[in-house]
Amino acid sequence: MRTLRTQVKWIMISVIVVFVLTTFWGYGSYSSRSQKGRSAGQDYAVAEVDGREVMRSQLDQGVLDLAERSSSTKDIKEADVVALRRSVLDNVAIASQLEKELKRSHIEVSDEEVTNAVKDVEDRFPTKESYQEYLEQSGVTEKQIRAQLREDLSRRKLLENATVGVAISGDEDVKTYDALKPLIFTRRPYVEVQIAAFLSPDRAEAALARMRGGEPWDGVLKDLSGDLRERTSGDATTAFSEGEVPPQIWAAVASADDGAFVGPVSLESRDHYVLRKVSYSPGGALPFDEVSADVREMVLGQKRRAAQEEFLKMLRDRAEVKILDEELFTAPVVSEDLSGDRKSSADQAPSSPDAPAPKDEDPQLSPDAPAPGESSDQ
Repeated sequence: MRTLRTQVKWIMISVIVVFVLTTFWGYGSYSSRSQKGRSAGQDYAVAEVDGREVMRSQLDQGVLDLAERSSSTKDIKEADVVALRRSVLDNVAIASQLEKELKRSHIEVSDEEVTNAVKDVEDRFPTKESYQEYLEQSGVTEKQIRAQLREDLSRRKLLENATVGVAISGDEDVKTYDALKPLIFTRRPYVEVQIAAFLSPDRAEAALARMRGGEPWDGVLKDLSGDLRERTSGDATTAFSEGEVPPQIWAAVASADDGAFVGPVSLESRDHYVLRKVSYSPGGALPFDEVSADVREMVLGQKRRAAQEEFLKMLRDRAEVKILDEELFTAPVVSEDLSGDRKSSADQAPSSPDAPAPKDEDPQLSPDAPAPGESSDQ
């Protein structure tokens, strides 16, 4: 099971890409652990990144955002909160350096690219009217949307530039295929069938009798189309393995001869199936030549993420971070007394976000969720 800190790694990159340093979040609710004489709810600077203050309200809201994105808002312990604060501060540092890197690199985003990005946003809404309604309710203008998307596209291009030159060397693709063959590139035994689902068992019986009598599949189904819920047409077939369909359907076709009509198979859903078994395949490993393009993309994807990870780590290391409230970023000490009770204490020596944290498992990265470089909590 992944820890909260590990899950945070998976979503940090999406936070960084859309992070705007000049955004000031609302006031958060503060723990009494680090008030140091301040009145409850008072905002104050907890750190400085490249000479710019990071406010407590920013930190608290960032922690909430990361926790929600990781889907781990339940049973969050104090040590988890400290790890989240470190991640938020890392994001601030990386975002600060990203802005500087963008100015140095002179990356350009065309109006056409922005327009296409706006269209992608619009397409997430059921209608154009609902998109306009969202803009009105949120108080955001089309101009502001375009400006934010232009910034986001610039950052993404900058991250893509970090992957220039990434390539497969030697037989990396073959080794990856061999390692993943039992898990991904091996297919279970399966059957190819024609299938028709009827609403009435009588119609299913009638269709089966006519097909076994030699009438063509499409002709019979055309006559009974008013009672059909789904069907394959012409020479089209559908393939499935055991476990992918209700056991009644698998049992009916698994032992049948190729070309045989079987059924009706009635399910609790009240669908009544007529099937024609076209062929059986014993399955087995897919040949490398057949999946080589997918394998190569997997390898390249991992290498691109590693390159982006290293780039973001370099940006984090380049940032000048000064902790103003060290206690907020100090993990509590967990000790065990003679009775076996576990106790936590915040009296340990303060640590900065650059101090290493307990090492977590390092899961394989997902293509949909690239993670940045190891942050200071590792």
